[in-house]
Order: sequence, then structure tokens, then C-alpha cells
Amino acid sequence: MEVQRQKVRRVSKAFLRNIRKIHDSSRWKASREIEQNNNAELRFQIMENHSLAQPELFWLALSTIAVALMWAPHIVQLILQEGFVTAVWDPARDTPHNAAWAQRARRAHGNAVENIAVFAPLVILVVITGNASTTTAAAAAVYFFARLAHFVAYAFAIPAIRVVMFLVGWGATMVQAVVLF
Repeated sequence: MEVQRQKVRRVSKAFLRNIRKIHDSSRWKASREIEQNNNAELRFQIMENHSLAQPELFWLALSTIAVALMWAPHIVQLILQEGFVTAVWDPARDTPHNAAWAQRARRAHGNAVENIAVFAPLVILVVITGNASTTTAAAAAVYFFARLAHFVAYAFAIPAIRVVMFLVGWGATMVQAVVLF
């Protein structure tokens, strides 16, 4: 048993040494390139490309927060209708909403969750691969506003606006997908 542990330790140490060598050599190459060029513009480009302040990520964060809050209207309505305990302790959703708008708001939230599951990875890939541009930033902003309008139109039963806003959001998602190829 002790022999096995020693073997595992040796292999682990060797693995960590190799990882450190790879990490140190890549860091050395990057710092050497900066020193050779000693150029403020190059430093700015490196910082800009690795910044989390990309507009696409800003709009993605807002979109995700909006989706995270879209459950609230139908739950608040159910609390007002049934009381806190009944509304919260309803794992099978057996308690029906009396208000049709609240039922539609719940379905709109589900639709938003389904769509953010496609949009979010695409935006992250666009930023990671360096394909971010003013077009992808604008598409991310359009997605945010289209999904908010879609939620409102869905909840208040305005089908024409709902369909148009869904298609606009879908188009903004497709912009993210197209720039990857």
C-alpha cells in the first residue's frame, strides 16, 4: 500500500513540474514579446483582448439577470391569490393561477430560460475566440431588449409583438452563431 502511495506522489509531482514548466515558458514568451516590442499599443491590445469588460458579456449578464427575475411576477400573483405558504409549498404546481397573465408570465419565463441556454454559450464563445465586434455587441444588446419585450408581450397577450420580438431575439442569437464560422 505504501509503495502505491509513493508511486502516486512521484507521478503527481512529475505532473505538477511539467505543468509549471509549460506555464512558466508561455508566460516567459509573452513577457519577452512585450519587452521586445516595448510598445504601449501592444500592451493595450493584450489587456483589451483579455478584459471581461466586453460589451457582449455586459449584455449577456443583463439578459441572464432579467431571466433570473422573470419568475417573480407569477409567484407574487400566486402569493396574493393563495397566501405565502400555499404558493411557496406547491412543488407539483397544483395550485392554478386565477390570473391568465400570470400563467402566461410563467410560460414566458420558461421560454426565456430555453433561449438563454442557446444564447449564453454562443456569446461566451464569440468573446473567447476573439470574434467579438460592434456587430456582436449590438446583437447582444438587441437580444436583451427583444427578450424583455417578448416577456411583456407574452404576459399581456399581445401575439403580434410577441412573435416579432421572439424572431428579433432569435436573429440576434444567430448573429452570434454566424460569426463563429
